[in-house]
Amino acid sequence: QQLVAGSDGVITGSTFTSAGAAFTECHVAAGQVLHLEGGDYEVVSVDGPTQLTVSVVRADEDDPVVSPPAGSGLAYRIVTFDAQAAFIAEAILRYFGIDETDVILNPEALRDASVYGVLWAVFTAMAPADEAAEVYLQKAALYRRLFEQARVAARVQVDTDGDGIANTERQGGAMRLQRV
Repeated sequence: QQLVAGSDGVITGSTFTSAGAAFTECHVAAGQVLHLEGGDYEVVSVDGPTQLTVSVVRADEDDPVVSPPAGSGLAYRIVTFDAQAAFIAEAILRYFGIDETDVILNPEALRDASVYGVLWAVFTAMAPADEAAEVYLQKAALYRRLFEQARVAARVQVDTDGDGIANTERQGGAMRLQRV
């Protein structure tokens, strides 16, 4: 999902500016991606309506900011996959029967399923309506298989009464039977 785009970007150090932008109004946030012709960069912070702090993508958000190459008159766009991530998160919670009052004590158990699920949703959405769609659809199918495998392999510890102790462990590959 594209939030904002323009052709007047300027990078000086780790500062990216665009006089024609409205980053705050367009809901740009840390963690999103700044696409330039020369590469993709991480949005570290939104410093004002026309100014961002950006970095070469870092392994960890606590690592020091790495300035991208300087430039001006840069065509750019800022995108987010928040909608796809929210859709997949909701699907995973439903699959495991987790509601809004439950607390997942080991969220890392769902990391792979979440990543693969978002990639599945992104590649499905990106598929053009022409012969080039085949590559995107093949990648979408791959990530869907990986998502399903990771979801089945997950073992989630759930605190259902708010005491910080797991009351139940939900296994992705286990079926829950219920007498009707």
